[in-house]
Amino acid sequence: MTHNQPLNATTLFLIRHAEKLDDTKNTTLSAEGFERAEFWKNYFKDTKIDSFYSSGFQRARRTCQPMAFERDQQVNIYKNHQMDLKKIIEKKKGKTLLIVGHSNRIPTFINTLLGQEKYPEITEPEFGNLYIIKEIDGEISSQLIVPKKEENASV
Repeated sequence: MTHNQPLNATTLFLIRHAEKLDDTKNTTLSAEGFERAEFWKNYFKDTKIDSFYSSGFQRARRTCQPMAFERDQQVNIYKNHQMDLKKIIEKKKGKTLLIVGHSNRIPTFINTLLGQEKYPEITEPEFGNLYIIKEIDGEISSQLIVPKKEENASV
């Protein structure tokens, strides 16, 4: 899917890290996880992304890195307790950002921004959710889509 953005729109793409190798605290990705990271790279290949953000955990960074590296960009590391989507939107007006996080944090970040409990915590086997937040002239909208791994389109 092609994504055309008005000049004054700020767009945030939020995804959970890809499948993890094991349940240790700072584990890396499993083979399936590395495949999903490649999927996301291909999914977003024709989408202009101005900045990339990841939690400091290995599994999140390794999900984000292929997309950032392909664009010769750095991955900005954030601390979960300091993530504030409202402040990011204010700072990055008109930009498109991709944020990789965790099952319990991504919905919390979005719900805090929206001021409502719209999105539940992501269940353990879910790794393919794409949350899209758009801010245009002070109006914030959100949606959740679940692209199929077979898709090779970009947003």
